[in-house]
Amino acid sequence: MAFGDDLHTPVQTEHPDWQVLLDHDRREVERSRRRLIAHLTQDGVLGFGAHFADQQLGTVDADGRWRPWVG
Repeated sequence: MAFGDDLHTPVQTEHPDWQVLLDHDRREVERSRRRLIAHLTQDGVLGFGAHFADQQLGTVDADGRWRPWVG
């Protein structure tokens, strides 16, 4: 799942309330991030974060931490 600008850094999977300058509706952005993070915790779901530097492909563990995919 490519999620583009919804998350800008892996640390936002643990802190979906952390905002970036472009977040105009903070409550809606956080709600959207929490839905995305919940989806990324499901088995078999890999995420692709374009802004995640060298950790672009991965998933989220049960504690909300980004786990880069290791092939």
